[in-house]
Amino acid sequence: MPQNQVHFVLLQFSPRSREETVTILLVDTEDGNPLQISVDSAWEQRVDSADREYLAALIDDWQNTPPEGIPDLIHELCALSRGPLRLVQEKHAPLAQKTSFFEPKSEEHIH
Repeated sequence: MPQNQVHFVLLQFSPRSREETVTILLVDTEDGNPLQISVDSAWEQRVDSADREYLAALIDDWQNTPPEGIPDLIHELCALSRGPLRLVQEKHAPLAQKTSFFEPKSEEHIH
């Protein structure tokens, strides 16, 4: 039996102060459930305080997006090509592929 497809959006945040990046994965199950968000583990230690506040506010906003607003949010995020937050990959695939976006034990599940 085929698995249901979900919508993956992989973003990368490049801090102004460091060369390291922070990977953020958003998963829309497209079934009316809240957006799932996973972020690199220990991301807060890899960015300065201003970037930490900025990213935390974004993640909070994304978590509070009502299910009916998720498609518009994803459309907006998929258009990112400049600035510190950029789209890396966007695709529909089985939810089981979520683990392929992160190295083992390197993700922090937010929601």
